Amino acid sequence: MEECEHEIFYGDHDWTEPKKVDEVNGVPIYQRKCRCCGLVEEEPLVVEFWEDKFIEIGGKKYKALKAWGNISICAECGKVIMDIPLIIWDEKDKTKALTFHFECAEKIGLLKKLGLNVRR
Repeated sequence: MEECEHEIFYGDHDWTEPKKVDEVNGVPIYQRKCRCCGLVEEEPLVVEFWEDKFIEIGGKKYKALKAWGNISICAECGKVIMDIPLIIWDEKDKTKALTFHFECAEKIGLLKKLGLNVRR
């Protein structure tokens, strides 16, 4: 495969939004493609939520994650995250976590509270 011009200039591929393409033994498989070079990535979505544990941020309660694999779900928008997520653990109970798209974390003011910025 040839080098990807988008990756050379911007440091990453120009990915499509992840979409469900299959299911194996009840586990959904998500895929994304580079719009520039056509590279395809597929990953199973394996997440486990606590039944009765939540994390509250800015007055909003989010159902806490117990475990996740290489990809996860954004706590704010509910879409699949195939890039590196922002992971927030509960400071009092490290068994609870949330994952966010950086853009969603910025939208709800979480990045500002953490003193972080989304690189543009």
